Amino acid sequence: MTKKYKTSLLVGGVNSPVRAGISVNADRFIASKAQGPFLFDQSGTPFLDYICGFGPILLGHQHPSIQATIADTKAFSALGVCNEFEEPLAHLIQKANPTIEKVRMTNSGGEAVNAAIRIAKAATKRTQIIKFSGQYHGAVESVLGYVMPSQSIDTGIDPNVSEQLSCLTFNDIAQLESAFKIAPPAAVIIEVISGNMGFIRAEPAFIQKLQQLCKTHQTMLIVDEVMTGFRVHPKGACALYDLVPDLITYGKIIGGGLPVGAVAGPTRLMDLLSPIGPVYQAGTFSGHPLAMACGVTTLNTVFETPLIESCHQYLTVLARELIDLFKQKGMPFCIDYQGGQFGFYFQAHYPKSFQDIEPESITLFTQFYHHMRKHHILLPPSHLEALFITGAHDDQCLEMTIEAARDF
Repeated sequence: MTKKYKTSLLVGGVNSPVRAGISVNADRFIASKAQGPFLFDQSGTPFLDYICGFGPILLGHQHPSIQATIADTKAFSALGVCNEFEEPLAHLIQKANPTIEKVRMTNSGGEAVNAAIRIAKAATKRTQIIKFSGQYHGAVESVLGYVMPSQSIDTGIDPNVSEQLSCLTFNDIAQLESAFKIAPPAAVIIEVISGNMGFIRAEPAFIQKLQQLCKTHQTMLIVDEVMTGFRVHPKGACALYDLVPDLITYGKIIGGGLPVGAVAGPTRLMDLLSPIGPVYQAGTFSGHPLAMACGVTTLNTVFETPLIESCHQYLTVLARELIDLFKQKGMPFCIDYQGGQFGFYFQAHYPKSFQDIEPESITLFTQFYHHMRKHHILLPPSHLEALFITGAHDDQCLEMTIEAARDF
């Protein structure tokens, strides 16, 4: 479909705010098609894609194995009954972490988070939740209150719900300990690699303390792997820390590019969900056959091929070249990456939290975004978003990226 409309009926011209490009003062990018590592604009011009759907696209756009899966499954739609692809996908997800004994599929990562929060509250008979500034867990009322420090986005949310949320500084052990002394929460939800303040890892000592506090106070530890699951490591970010949480949420990659989510954990917690337990959760499209089938294809590829290692090698070269390039230019620059996900900042010291991101880095990112877009390379239209690659990103993509950055 290539028809262009004079006016948009979409709110703000988009169906998800970041796509509007407001934070980088850019026009929205409207794709006409996608192939391999490229998105094509409405004129048919290819752009090297470092957005990758904000995470779901891992094999590459229109990957033959995904297209074959869709073709083989095309007779299926929302059945209203179970389908033969749900159990295979659940068993593949189970490979990620020893805590996983049961899985519940949802339509999105946000729905999975919502279910996890409700399980935690039911299990602990508490209501307070701790999250960390700069981390986003979907448009879920119980954890949406604050994404950025001192900036509430809880308009329209019941104040009683917002009051049940505490937002702490990522990697701040002292603040975390103080919060537990005030009142142990029902749950702490965390991305151990943050993807909505660029790419910031949890420090090992912080994770160790978090685990200790949660265990001591019988607080549920929920790890949000919607973005990092099966992308930064074949078994997700938890594997990088030998972390065994109470609950894990997934999304993005586990649908092979189609809408999906999942919450996973031990039987004692997962059986709190209906129809076994009292925590109600349901969805017309949950476990959609196409998403389940494409998820099986994708996770089989993750486990059976060196895909994640290849992505990591690509980013190793890209990081080295960009560091050298900006050093020669005398510009502050730092970058980190894992598997097929990365982030960078135009500052000398790598941030440990949202509060460490410097204003000058934000300004330079905006300039860099426009520069790269002129060179037909598409970065996320916000300095807060992580960047992603796929198995289709190759040496030519590397060369194209480095040469474009050289002219900045």
